[in-house]
Amino acid sequence: MLIRHLDAQRRHVRGTFAGLTEDQLHRPVLPSGWHCLGLVRHLALADERYWFRCVVAGEPLDCLPEGRDGDWH
Repeated sequence: MLIRHLDAQRRHVRGTFAGLTEDQLHRPVLPSGWHCLGLVRHLALADERYWFRCVVAGEPLDCLPEGRDGDWH
């Protein structure tokens, strides 16, 4: 059930960005510097990796790469 839920969420995010150009994916759209690919990276690193590695598996927070939220300030 968890895998199906994650797959559905991933499809939703991919569908949201479908058809955008490379420039549009990298263009900051908020004063924070946020851009579409930054959101994808955040979801992959901060959400999935953090929750499964740190919260569920109990690994220390230093298991995450540096700058995991570096896509916006």
